[in-house]
Amino acid sequence: MMHIDNDLKHELAEHCQIIAARIRDLRIRRGMSQSELGKLIGLSFQQVQKYEKGRNRVSADRLSLIAKVLGVSPAFFFEGLGGMPASKAFDPDTERLVRAWWAVPPAIRGGILSTVVAVDAALRDR
Repeated sequence: MMHIDNDLKHELAEHCQIIAARIRDLRIRRGMSQSELGKLIGLSFQQVQKYEKGRNRVSADRLSLIAKVLGVSPAFFFEGLGGMPASKAFDPDTERLVRAWWAVPPAIRGGILSTVVAVDAALRDR
């Protein structure tokens, strides 16, 4: 059986707390309540709360589902941990865009996305 030293245990516990904080931060950035996130991933708000406070560890499959619902790659939660490069995914403009996106009713988002994709394609064709 492999022995894990106390320094590594401490580092892993710290990583779990960082992941928990990132879940909470991202949920809030999306304008979503714990109840809403819980409903989308099939859990109670109490379980989401336990994840966000770091009381319960999040399994890989659950973290994958949370990432999908919150619109990020699962790798987002690990960026900057254990040597993984940090992302610049949340510069101020991106953050404003994401907040605005989640404020738009889902029925309207498709049209907005089509417009943005068309603008991107037109700029690439220049």
